[in-house]
Amino acid sequence: MAARKRANRALLDELEPGDLIEIKRGTYSHYAVYAGHKRVVHLVGIRASIIRRHLNGSFSIGGERFNRAEVKEEDFWKVVGKSVARKNNYLDEKYHPLPGHQVVAIARSHIGPAEYDVLFNNCEHFATKCRYFQSVSRQAESFIERCSKVVLGVARAVAIFFGGLRLFAISRRN
Repeated sequence: MAARKRANRALLDELEPGDLIEIKRGTYSHYAVYAGHKRVVHLVGIRASIIRRHLNGSFSIGGERFNRAEVKEEDFWKVVGKSVARKNNYLDEKYHPLPGHQVVAIARSHIGPAEYDVLFNNCEHFATKCRYFQSVSRQAESFIERCSKVVLGVARAVAIFFGGLRLFAISRRN
């Protein structure tokens, strides 16, 4: 725990407004825009327990159920909690990042209720759109790629199974 806190303190010393922060949360990472003065702007889900009567169309992240989201500006330490954070401007070489003050202004302009889709409009999409004006999520892309491989694998298995049944039926006729 102390090592994580030291790492996060060191990170705060190197961050510039507009940098993207990746916060490891076990099986996924949460992304936020550093706003300066130990503040971050990020897209967060609203817990289902707060809005129990609206459970239709809800989503789940790490076991927490959500059905709405909002963009918030919050204290770095509150958002990071017990996790380890790191600066992750991973698209800087692919896209030209906007100036830091502009990234923060764009992020803050979205504060309030927001649309959320785990695959097409998540916290990583929000953060990259603010910094690069490009909505990108490697996590979502990786998940979609893995799912498509599973679907293709199942389709192949079904084709092989039914192809084998057909061959078996033909051989029985002869």
